[in-house]
Amino acid sequence: MRLGQPVDEGRALPHVVQGIAVRAAVPPVAAPPAAASMTTGLLANSFAAGSITGIRIRVHPLLPATTLLYSLGYVLTYGTVGFALGLLVFGPLLWSTVLFHELWHCWAAKRLGIRVDEILLWPLGGLAFIGQSPTPCADISVAAAGPASHLPQALLWIGLLAAANGGSLADLAVDPRSNFGGAVCYLTLLLNASMALFNLCLPCYPLDGGRILADALLARGLSPTRAAGVLVRISALVALGLLAYAAFLLVEQAGTGQASVPAHALVLCALVAWMGAQTYSLHALQRDGRAHMHPLFASAAGAAPRADEAPAMIRADAAVTQRI
Repeated sequence: MRLGQPVDEGRALPHVVQGIAVRAAVPPVAAPPAAASMTTGLLANSFAAGSITGIRIRVHPLLPATTLLYSLGYVLTYGTVGFALGLLVFGPLLWSTVLFHELWHCWAAKRLGIRVDEILLWPLGGLAFIGQSPTPCADISVAAAGPASHLPQALLWIGLLAAANGGSLADLAVDPRSNFGGAVCYLTLLLNASMALFNLCLPCYPLDGGRILADALLARGLSPTRAAGVLVRISALVALGLLAYAAFLLVEQAGTGQASVPAHALVLCALVAWMGAQTYSLHALQRDGRAHMHPLFASAAGAAPRADEAPAMIRADAAVTQRI
């Protein structure tokens, strides 16, 4: 995920906070109450929005909140054109990017015979509800599929950006008032790069990088309790680092004396709060010696049922995890 803020006239468009995608699993066994109730609440307040390849798509009614927050930030810098830019990039383009990320998780799971139920789009990204992976290595392939979805998308937007700039990528400082199409392509390209790096490179639960770290520890023979302890400590450090960065951005923006909407910092704070709640749920089970009951470590307990015999289970992704 890339971070930034509106900038002065004549400068390059800002980096942005993108949605994240996460994947979480909640099997029929005991799951952390806080995490389970949070996921249940998100689903209960969502509405159906069709299906893709047999995968149900649900949308939370607060999904446009992030769109409006960023659009207000851009309108203060670029006026009406900036507002239109924010609505387009952080509306349908962001939502479709997150949806594609989640679909790659789901398609990777289906190839392994893992049950896939539905996808939820919400203000902080996407959640894919998937059954348990049979092994840690299989779960790594499902976790990595989401971030991998941004490579073809990034290549597409690079080509469109070059076309919008007359066939050149030499100058990426695109002003939406003079080249609206180029600005759309540039921001959407940043969005894809940000989501890929944020989800894959931060070893923090419940991001894809955190799941991959947990699976790697299990594959190396660590018990769920030890693996959970390592993941909780690293996740806490990452969350604190992100919170410190959000505070730095707020202070920096306040120092400019310019009227602006700190969308990037506000979204990051909300994201850190959600990640902290998920990590604490894992810590609570690890502290009580029940880490093996967390859905993150289900693959260590034995082979999971195949898609045609598994009961309903939840695996939520960011992104927006849960695969962000």
